[in-house]
Amino acid sequence: MTAPVLPEPNFTEPNFTEPWQARAFAMVLALHEKGLFTWPEWAATLAGQIRQDPKADYYQQWLAALEQITHAKGLVDHRKGLVDHRK
Repeated sequence: MTAPVLPEPNFTEPNFTEPWQARAFAMVLALHEKGLFTWPEWAATLAGQIRQDPKADYYQQWLAALEQITHAKGLVDHRKGLVDHRK
């Protein structure tokens, strides 16, 4: 059986249409790399957002999932802003 041929990446088009999308993406990666949530936790949170409104813009869902997981993990206090978790 032959493996499918993957399309060539297009490096001439941006991956993100707005700067905030890249920042939200980077924030998720940074928080995960810091060990503040696991990748399965993130995947479940994002999947939950997508299930709620499958036709919504993907990065709006990404941002909503980021807000949800940071609040659930106590990383953000909506009255005070970011919580300092530096070690």
